[in-house]
Amino acid sequence: MNCKVNRVDDIQMLRFCQRCQCGNEEEGSMNKISPTLFTSSLYLTSLYPFLRDEREECLKKFCNQKIEICGLQSAVETTGKCTISDLKRLAKRIVLESKVNGHEKIMWDDVQQALSGFRPNAMPIEHQKSVEMIKLQWEDVGGLKNVKQILTEVFIWPTKYPLLYRNSSIRLGRGVLLYGPSGCGKTLICKTLASQWHFNVISVKGPELLSKFIGESEENVRKIFGCARATSPCLIFFDEFDSLGPKRGEGDTGVSDRVVNQLLTELDGVEGLDDVYVIATTNRVDLIDGALLRPGRFDYIVKCELPRKEDRKSILEILCRGVNSENVDFELIAEATDGWTGADLKGLVTNAQLIAHKRISGALRAKDVSLNGHAKYTLCHQDLLLAIKDSQPNKKRSCSTLNRKSCIPAGVLTTLA
Repeated sequence: MNCKVNRVDDIQMLRFCQRCQCGNEEEGSMNKISPTLFTSSLYLTSLYPFLRDEREECLKKFCNQKIEICGLQSAVETTGKCTISDLKRLAKRIVLESKVNGHEKIMWDDVQQALSGFRPNAMPIEHQKSVEMIKLQWEDVGGLKNVKQILTEVFIWPTKYPLLYRNSSIRLGRGVLLYGPSGCGKTLICKTLASQWHFNVISVKGPELLSKFIGESEENVRKIFGCARATSPCLIFFDEFDSLGPKRGEGDTGVSDRVVNQLLTELDGVEGLDDVYVIATTNRVDLIDGALLRPGRFDYIVKCELPRKEDRKSILEILCRGVNSENVDFELIAEATDGWTGADLKGLVTNAQLIAHKRISGALRAKDVSLNGHAKYTLCHQDLLLAIKDSQPNKKRSCSTLNRKSCIPAGVLTTLA
């Protein structure tokens, strides 16, 4: 302790007339500096993020002016709060991708490949949780056409056409809450959105932010939103949101009440959420505090319905893409699985593949043929029919184990009467 005090005295004796503080003030970095340094002879200067034109000039210089205008505009829009070191790292990635692809001039594809997986230094490692770094397309999600359209309009279009939306006088919604039965594809469609989103993504499981220490849960919420502002444009993805924002007044310790109050402040507070978007998923929207559901916080509350017949057919076709299933009538299978969720259908296909494996391996063993040369197998219609008899959808399983009055489908607003 004495050593630290002596160092502070030495700094004061040097008579610095200016100190430049560069960092994210929202994370409380100023509070970590010894107050004895803040004397009348010291002046504080904050370095603000680069403007759009400044980022464009830096990227041009770092890329040696060999960048196509479309790729440059895409990189400039993506690097909203990047520092000079971030821009240098990004430029090196862009140049490297261009050389790997054999382009003399940096093209739009080179920029997109360089942006994939790029994270600014301001985003801590613990928040760089990728939402499964798998390249997913909207075609990989069966059904949910209405949900896909809403997510595209709210998240993709404003970032794809920023000038058009910037000149609009209409306040654009930035929060979407997806709710519905368990297994209907809420998390999958959010992962697909994160894959389509070429900016920063922060993935948060609701219970991860809760702590037994007083004040730490609220601090975790502030850090998440502070990190999102520092690395904007950014998307925050909350999974199992009902565990983070339950109704106030129902808890014993009051921790959940303070967390909800902090969420209310961050989602629609004084500071605002410029270029920060929020998407959350839950099975029980009836458990979430009503103040979180009002417009201005979550502007769009979208229900993910159980898949209809044509949706189930689409899901089955997607699940059987990598399997030889030419003789399967997906129309009949979809008709026989009324009330099944997407997760139930995935389990059905898995069970059908196991049945096909047993059928083929048994036939080969009967002929005393080695299995090494017969790794590929065909999934037939009968395998899926047998799997339907052996499988049970989640709704039937819960009804058989729970009392009838307590068996409420997740996400459905109903009463016990």
